[in-house]
Amino acid sequence: MRKSKFFVSLLLVAVFMVLALGTVNAQERTKVRWFVGLGAGSDADKIPLQQAVVDEFNASQSDIELVLEVVDNT
Repeated sequence: MRKSKFFVSLLLVAVFMVLALGTVNAQERTKVRWFVGLGAGSDADKIPLQQAVVDEFNASQSDIELVLEVVDNT
């Protein structure tokens, strides 16, 4: 009887740990950096268009976060 209580307790702890880890992982988003800067992409009139693509992509799903990284090519 004592062994079965121990195994039931152990099983419950394992289930709660798995559920807790699943909750943490579900909240994390993989970040993907979109590097812009080796051409006309860093022009001031192009940046709002690229940011609109990023915003639309990020709103369309919850697993990946696209981050626009504009570096002026000097």
